[in-house]
This record gives sequence, structure tokens and C-alpha cells, in this order.
Amino acid sequence: MRARPWITGLAGFLLVLAGSGCGEEGTGGRGAAAGDTVVVVSEPTVAGVVQKTADEYVRLYPGHRVRVETGGARDAMGALFAATAQVAVIGRELSDEERDAAQRGHIAIEATRWAKDGLAIVVHPSNPVDRIAFDDLRGIYAGKLISWAALGGSDRRIVPVVQNTETGTTQFFVDRVLAGERFTAPAIVADDDSSVAARVARDPAAIGFVSLPFATQGVKALAVSPVKGMPYVDLDAQTVHEGRYPLTRYENVVLRTPSSQGAEDLNTFLCSTDGQRKVLEAGYVPAVAPVRFTHRAPTLPSH
Repeated sequence: MRARPWITGLAGFLLVLAGSGCGEEGTGGRGAAAGDTVVVVSEPTVAGVVQKTADEYVRLYPGHRVRVETGGARDAMGALFAATAQVAVIGRELSDEERDAAQRGHIAIEATRWAKDGLAIVVHPSNPVDRIAFDDLRGIYAGKLISWAALGGSDRRIVPVVQNTETGTTQFFVDRVLAGERFTAPAIVADDDSSVAARVARDPAAIGFVSLPFATQGVKALAVSPVKGMPYVDLDAQTVHEGRYPLTRYENVVLRTPSSQGAEDLNTFLCSTDGQRKVLEAGYVPAVAPVRFTHRAPTLPSH
């Protein structure tokens, strides 16, 4: 078994420098924003880490208030356009439709890539299949590839599990893997990543897609290739960081510009070393803080 990236107590890698790509660290405490309540609408996948980061921001800068609400990517962007939220956190890039809507409404928006994630293709641990190509996934979710036997597994009907189509996770999967085509295979719909992982962990015939931190919750992540004949890449923090994993994506923090001072300060804090450490602790990969990987030698058997 090959060695995996490790560092004691963290998720496989180390923050090296304090710099960030979102502005000067330490500006989160500027008095102009004190007393304002910054409303954030975040996708459920990352709402937990957004909340923890917001709590740390408020703790370090008393007088600032942040309210984190959850909603799908379209909900988050809709709230931003309607000015009922100052910050949207989505698990995909801005769509052409959203850019066009902003232009028509004379609204300037700016997205900051705040965290990196790898969309894991997960199956039950007992499934002998250990790799899959985009072509196979398109066949499964189009209802054309229906048996695991076609992929080297048991002669068992494949049970696709999907998330709500309003989530950035599903929108990313549809855009990247299905080339924009809709699901046509009969599928089980789950609420979020945790629900998908739980459903797949109970069913030896199931397959689903979840974010990186959920890829070890009783399920097995498959190595993925964008095209048959090309190398299959395992999912881990290093392959996501380097962009080698084919389903690497960014979690984006989106603001209107100009925005409130509080929203800008919160965005800066999210990208600071303290904010990026929260990303790391949650199992995602920091997007704006330098990282390096260390490898622990395999443990030798005792004599």
C-alpha cells in the first residue's frame, strides 16, 4: 500500500505561510462594521465550517455579528441578488446565467475561491469495483449502464443516489460529468452529503457523490478518470490540492461589490490563516494559504 500524505493532528498537510490572497490579514476588526449583522447563505455541505469560522471571527472581533443560513447554490445567489444576504457560499463557479442576470440588473459581484474540495464517487465498502470513468458515470446516471457486472462487480442492479438538483454539488456533477445533461436513471434523492454517504453505506448496490470530508463515512471512494484509457486518480488532499483529481472544485465566497464593510471583513477573515485553518480542520483543502505535504513512512510490522 502506498504511503498517503500525513501530518499529525491535521488532514494530511500543513499551512506554511500566513499570507492569503484576499487582502491583508487582521483587517477583520475595523470599527466601521461593528454592530452590523452580516447575513451569509451557505450551501449545507460547508455550512458547518462557515459557521465555525464566523464564530471565531466574532470571538476575535467583539461587536461584530454574523448569521449563517443554509440554502442551495441558487438560493444563496438569489439572496445575494435580492440583497437579503451580503455573502453567498456556493460549491461551484458562477454560472453564465448568474453573470448575465447580474449584468442585466447592473449588479457587480465578485467570487473568491476560499476552499478546494474533491467530489468523491462513493460505493459500499464491499463493492469490488475500485475505479470508474466519466463515461461509466454518464451511463449510470442516464440509465444505460444498470449492472455492476459491466464494471467488474457483482451481477447486481446499480442504485444511483443523488442530492437535490438545487445544490452546487449536484450542479457541479451535472456540468463536469454529465456535460449538462439531466439525470434520467431512476435514483434515490438524499438531502445532503451526509445523507448520501449514509444511504450508500447501507446498500451494497448503491453509488453516490459527496464532498471530500464525507468520503470516509462508511463508504469507499473510487479512483476516477475523465476518459477511459487515461490514468485513474485516487481522491486525497494532495491530488485535490494539485488539481490532479478530475473532480476537484472550489468552494466560492460571493459578494456584491461594493459590499458592506462587515461582509468584506468577513471575507478577508475567511481567507486569513485563521480562516484557512478552519477549512483544514473541516477536512477541506485551503485554497488561498500555501500548503505543503509530508509523507509518513509505512509502519513496519513488529517482531
